[in-house]
Amino acid sequence: MIETEHDPNSSLSLLYNILHTALSNMPLLNKNELKSTHQPTWLNNEVKQALRERDRLRKNNDWENYKIMRNKTLALIRKSKKEYYNEAVKNGTSTKHIWKKLKNDCKL
Repeated sequence: MIETEHDPNSSLSLLYNILHTALSNMPLLNKNELKSTHQPTWLNNEVKQALRERDRLRKNNDWENYKIMRNKTLALIRKSKKEYYNEAVKNGTSTKHIWKKLKNDCKL
């Protein structure tokens, strides 16, 4: 179709229309949908909320509060990981089960 056109402007216009039609019919992916495909199981709502708050402070260039929230967020992440893996060790019936959880969370 495009090859039959001799005028480059009409070819470009035709290509634009084809692409516009194809892209307008394609469902859009939400940015959050892409991130949620694989999240570690220790990442709970409290940690997610702290991460969002930390990112908001950084985006607004509130550096003093960002540094404080960054440290709190890191402490929450460490605490959550520690609790999760301690629970996995306590409830894990075998080392195979524990390593499976570790590999799943680390995407190994």
